[in-house]
Amino acid sequence: MLVPPHLPFFIGNDICRVTRFRRILKGRLGPQFVRRILRTEEIQHERTASILRCIIDKRVYESQTPRTSQEGLVSSRGPVDFARAVEFMAGR
Repeated sequence: MLVPPHLPFFIGNDICRVTRFRRILKGRLGPQFVRRILRTEEIQHERTASILRCIIDKRVYESQTPRTSQEGLVSSRGPVDFARAVEFMAGR
């Protein structure tokens, strides 16, 4: 089955647009949206909390600038973490 290259779909059946979730989660109501979709127990689960930390704690991704580690190395995990959180929430 051929998929047109202009469609932003990946493995699985996408019934939502990931870009829409990115816009919602990047906005000021992103944490409220997460709390509306997920139960408190799910948000507090260790794995889920690590994925959603950049949304729940807005300061992490708002800077979007590369962070410097103690060794002086530049880390760009902020935007990568946010992209993972968007994928997670779109999947839910």
